[in-house]
Amino acid sequence: MYYCTGTVNIKELRLLKEEINYDDKLQVKNILYHAVKEMVRTLKIHEDEVEDMEEN
Repeated sequence: MYYCTGTVNIKELRLLKEEINYDDKLQVKNILYHAVKEMVRTLKIHEDEVEDMEEN
């Protein structure tokens, strides 16, 4: 974890918060969506493999 050694006043924090780009938020949601989608796909493949092993 990184810590800031300088002082930051409330006005600066508000400016930083307001500068968060909406497109960046959408990109993060997109990355999370695809990561979860890939995880579910991988788990389904693994589940199928386990079922096939149990049948044999």
